Amino acid sequence: MRIAYRLSYLICIASGHVAAWLAADFRALTRASRRWGPLVVPLQLPVLIAWGPARALSIGSFALCDALVPGASTAAACAPCDGGSRLSSTRRGR
Repeated sequence: MRIAYRLSYLICIASGHVAAWLAADFRALTRASRRWGPLVVPLQLPVLIAWGPARALSIGSFALCDALVPGASTAAACAPCDGGSRLSSTRRGR
């Protein structure tokens, strides 16, 4: 059980990083569309197609991490996968 938790946690961190990197590339291409016009759309399609599975893997591994977390502090254990938003709200007592 512990190995599955750690593995899902690592997959969540890695896939979340890849999804964020691809989203940043997509936004950079969007900014480039001011100069290149509609030529950017074919360049954005592969990035969007790669981002979909990376984001799905990130969300799926977060759900698995959340389900397998040892102890009662679910939000604090998997918060890095969730962008830290749940961690900061639990520390403040909200």
